[in-house]
Amino acid sequence: APEVPLNARKKLLEIGKQHKLFCAASFTSEEIPQVLEEGILAYVDLLAINIDEAATIAGTSYEGAGVSGLIQEALQILQNHNKNIMVSITAGKQGSCCWDGVSLSTFPSVDTLVASTAGAGDAFFAGLLCGKALGLSLAESQQLATLIAGMSVQPPHTINKDMDCASLLKFMRSSGLKFSEKIIKLLED
Repeated sequence: APEVPLNARKKLLEIGKQHKLFCAASFTSEEIPQVLEEGILAYVDLLAINIDEAATIAGTSYEGAGVSGLIQEALQILQNHNKNIMVSITAGKQGSCCWDGVSLSTFPSVDTLVASTAGAGDAFFAGLLCGKALGLSLAESQQLATLIAGMSVQPPHTINKDMDCASLLKFMRSSGLKFSEKIIKLLED
């Protein structure tokens, strides 16, 4: 997490890779140049970033580049640093995309009332990690992450303490979006 100094996160990632653990990370736009320069991405299995951080990687501004081209450029640069890296890129109301090493999946955001976006990226990242821990594909984990992030923006606090499987299932059913059968079953059980 970006709240932890970069050198400490680098060391944790190195140790994680030494022990053959699944290593996930997120970096701020300000940290990206150092991350690229120091080869930190070599220790990352899953990188979770937002569109502004992707623009920093691509060396362009989000406003100046088309989203699709920006994402493709960022993915190419990331793969030059780690050919096996999986990547998640969130873009707020525009949804998200995930690269699993083979294909790019996109998923829209859930249209909901937003009280505060504080913590939405962390909630999305947590959803991705939960999905992967449950054995879901990255694309399926992206759908779970979308639900969790969508519910996380409803209260004015950074954590939605009313979130559970039942509330996520209700939120999913009211979203109008098509979710994987695995996500539906996960929330129904």
